[in-house]
Amino acid sequence: MERHEVINALSGGRYRDYLEIGVDHATTFNRVAIPNRTGVDPHFKVPREGIRGETVVATSDDFFRANTRSFDCVFIDGLHTYAQSRRDFVNAWACLRPGGTVVLDDCFPADDLAALPDLDACLRGRRERGTPGDLTWMGDVYKTVIWLHDCTEHRFAYVENTRGGIVVVWPGRRRRTARWLPDEAAITACSYERFLTLPLPSASLSRLAREVAPRRLLSFLPFGSRA
Repeated sequence: MERHEVINALSGGRYRDYLEIGVDHATTFNRVAIPNRTGVDPHFKVPREGIRGETVVATSDDFFRANTRSFDCVFIDGLHTYAQSRRDFVNAWACLRPGGTVVLDDCFPADDLAALPDLDACLRGRRERGTPGDLTWMGDVYKTVIWLHDCTEHRFAYVENTRGGIVVVWPGRRRRTARWLPDEAAITACSYERFLTLPLPSASLSRLAREVAPRRLLSFLPFGSRA
C-alpha cells in the first residue's frame, strides 16, 4: 500500500488543506487528492514546476517558525532522526485543524542498519555486508512512536500492510497504559532490537479511516498489535 493511498483514504474527500514535510521527488505529493497542497523541502529533487501545489524551499523548522496557517493533514517524511521527527510532529500538531490527522512515515525500520540515525553509517554498513545497492534507511524515527506512547495521550496506530511503517495520529485522548520505557533518556537510547519487542498498535486502513471520520469514533474496539 502506498503513502498517498493512506492519506487519501483518511481524507475521504473531507480534507481541504494538506502539508507535506519532505517532498523529495513528489511521488506522494502529486498523488494526494486534497485540493490545497503545500510541500516543504530544503532541496527538491525535481523541478518545482512539475509539482502540483505550492512549494516552499526551507527546512521544516524554518517553515513552522513562520507559518500562520492550519492544515487538515500533515504528512511527515523529513529528516529521518528522532530529534527532527519529534520536533516536526510537535509543530505539525500545533497547526492541525480539529478532526485532522498527522501521518508519520518511516516508523518501522527494515533492519538494524536502516534504524541507524546516520545515513552514512547505514550505507557504510551495507557495503560491509555486501549489499551496497540497498539504500533502505528509516533512521531512528521509530523512537518518536515510543515517545507518542510514553509521553502523550494522542491516539495513534500503525497502518497495516505498508512499507516502512506508516503511523497515523489523530485527535482524542488515548487511555494511558504503562510506559514502554522508563524515561526519555531510555527512549533516546532505545535500540532497534528493543523496539521490536514492544506491543505496537496497528489497524487496517479501513478501520483507521472510520476512526478519524467525524462522529464515528470506535475507540472502544481494541487495536491489533505488531508484536
